[in-house]
Amino acid sequence: MSASLLALGRSDLPALSRMLGRIERSDPYSVSAGYFALTGRRGLWLYGDDRTVMVICRHPNRAERLLLFPPFGAERAGLIEEALGEARLPAGRRDLARVAPEDAPVAAGFGMAQREDVLDWAHPVHVLDVRTVSAHTGDRFRDFRKNLNRAARAELWARPLDLVRDRYAIMGVAEGWATSHGGPRFSHGDLMAPTRAALSLWGVLPIAGVGVFHAGRMIGFALWEESREKGRIAYGLTSLTFGNARGASEFLYQAMCAELMAKGFGELCIGGSETASLDAFKRKMQPCRSVVLRSVRNVGRSSGRAAVPARHAA
Repeated sequence: MSASLLALGRSDLPALSRMLGRIERSDPYSVSAGYFALTGRRGLWLYGDDRTVMVICRHPNRAERLLLFPPFGAERAGLIEEALGEARLPAGRRDLARVAPEDAPVAAGFGMAQREDVLDWAHPVHVLDVRTVSAHTGDRFRDFRKNLNRAARAELWARPLDLVRDRYAIMGVAEGWATSHGGPRFSHGDLMAPTRAALSLWGVLPIAGVGVFHAGRMIGFALWEESREKGRIAYGLTSLTFGNARGASEFLYQAMCAELMAKGFGELCIGGSETASLDAFKRKMQPCRSVVLRSVRNVGRSSGRAAVPARHAA
């Protein structure tokens, strides 16, 4: 049976979310429709059949690259093999993306798994216990509390976001941040894209957020996708602060966790990081678990190696 290729648009995301909700993975983002929608904002596909399926997208920052995410199902290596020769997909370099420990045996048939060089899993994916971060007690949180105290002295405050009423303020914060951080590695458009994409998901996925305010104006925000099963996990999609208020970033994450705890969620996936400094910041919140991911770059076809069995016939 040959694999089908389905281009995914906004209206397809609820169905993708339901499909992913039946899958157990060590990497929480690999079962988040919101994460795939953000990462695949330049092109997103579902590829496979009734036995095995995978998500494929254009690289969000490198138009000549495609990201093949680890398949779900019975014939994972065989589906990767088919995807590498799939003429219906755009031409370009094809990478295996977000290779988790459970994917290593399959990925090994296609090349050497390496540390990611551009995207958000260059450093480990972290998951927070929202109750622990909300309480932030003990010596482990000393530095985190120090910055929360600075935020309190600056009289920062937070509230849940209304994604209709607050949309322009959110984009204003993102605009200021992107203008100050743009450069040769990521353009202004690259930096604005995650916020635009996250806001576009409101109304089709369970998206929520909090904003941080100082002197009457928004200086930071966080947006996340909530899993449909209460009490479980939320998936952070985008968060940033802009301005000189010290402790604003720590205050934003504490506000996220407090809001999610109040809504009955137990965990928040805050993802990995592109840089060591951002990873160090995330570690200050004492993740309850972390997952190391890898990429297989410029994947080659297996040429019939034994590690890659043939797909089943129709």
